[in-house]
Amino acid sequence: MAIESINIIKKIAKRITVNNAGDIVLLFDNVNPFSDIPSNTIISVNGFLKNLKGYSKIVSLQEAELPDIRIEDSEPERRMKALNIEWNSQRKQLDLLVSADGQDWVEVGSVSLIKQQGYPYRMYSLLDFFTDGLADEYGTNGKVGCRITDVGYGLLTGNDLVTIHGSYLQEIVFKTDTQPINISLTCNGTNTGGGTNTGGGTNTGGGTNGSNNEENYMVLSVTEPTNPTNGLIWGELGTNGLVEEWIWNSRWESRIKTKVIACGRNFVDGQFVLSSDKKYRFISLRADLSFSGSFTGLSYWLYQDYFGEPTSELMRHTNNETLSTYISIETPINREMNNEIGSLILNASDKVNLQDSLNYASFELVYQLLR
Repeated sequence: MAIESINIIKKIAKRITVNNAGDIVLLFDNVNPFSDIPSNTIISVNGFLKNLKGYSKIVSLQEAELPDIRIEDSEPERRMKALNIEWNSQRKQLDLLVSADGQDWVEVGSVSLIKQQGYPYRMYSLLDFFTDGLADEYGTNGKVGCRITDVGYGLLTGNDLVTIHGSYLQEIVFKTDTQPINISLTCNGTNTGGGTNTGGGTNTGGGTNGSNNEENYMVLSVTEPTNPTNGLIWGELGTNGLVEEWIWNSRWESRIKTKVIACGRNFVDGQFVLSSDKKYRFISLRADLSFSGSFTGLSYWLYQDYFGEPTSELMRHTNNETLSTYISIETPINREMNNEIGSLILNASDKVNLQDSLNYASFELVYQLLR
C-alpha cells in the first residue's frame, strides 16, 4: 500500500451586491474535490488560504473627508486622524469569517467600507486578517466566508459593489494499492513530464497540450525537484508549512509579488529593505495619485541606497503635464539584484508643493524572488 497526495490550486472570485448583502458568502470550502477517490481511502484534506484581496465601490454614502494630517503631527496623531475618518464616517462593514465545520462561524476581522473623497474605489489586503504567514491552514471541512453587516447605514444598496478574489491550495492525502503515479505535474494544460494529461488537447510529450483546465497542480517538497521542465510549479515546504511557490523558467522564479512601499500624501522616503540572502527581479513600480489641486512637473524615482549612500537609480518617471484629478502609472524597472544589502528608496522633486496638491498617493513595487 502506498500513500499519495494530489495538490490543487483554485481561484476565489465572488461578487457581493444588493442581492446577497447580509448573507454569508462562502469563499473557500475545504472538502475533497475529487469524487473518484473513495472516501475510505482519504487520510486528510489539507487547505491553505494563500491570497485574499477585496475591492469596494460604495456610491450610496456621503463622501468621507480626507484626514487633516499636518506636517507637524506626530505619527500617533496621524494614525488617530486616519482611524477617525475610517470608522466614524458613514460606512458599510465587511466581516470576515471562518468555520471548522460550516455551522459555527467565527469573526476574525472587519473592514470599514466608506466612499473615499477623491477616490473611485478602494482595495484591501484581506489575508492579513487570517494569518501573519504566507498561508492560513484548514483541516477537512474548514471554511472561509464573509458578509456585509449593517452598522447603522444599511446593507449594500443601489450600485454598491464589493468583490473578493484570491486563491487557495488543497492537498488531498490518500491510500492506494497501486504504485504511485505522478499526477501532480500539470499546470494550466502544460504537461511537465511523467504526468497525466488532464485536458482535452493533444499531449506532445512534455510540451503544451490544448487544455483549458483552470486548476493548477504543483509538487510539494522540502527540496527542489530534480530535472524540472519549464512550467513546473514547486511548493517549497519548511518546518512551518509552505515557504514559497516557485515556477521553473530555466531557473526557479517565485510568483509575482507586490509590496506597497509608500502611501499617503507624505509618501517620499518610502523604502523596500533588501535581504542579503535573497535574489530579486524588480519588474515595475505602480503609482496611483489623486490630486486635490493642479500640479505641474511630476517627477519621482527609485534608487538603491547603501547605508545612506545612493548607489544606482532603478527607475524615474517624469510628467510635465498639468495634473488635477486621478492618474495611475506603471513604470518598468527590469532589474535583477543578487545578495545585495541596503534599501530601495523612493524620492520626488518639489516635495512640498506636490504634497499640498495631493489627496492621496500609493506606490507599489512589483517583483519576484529568484534562486
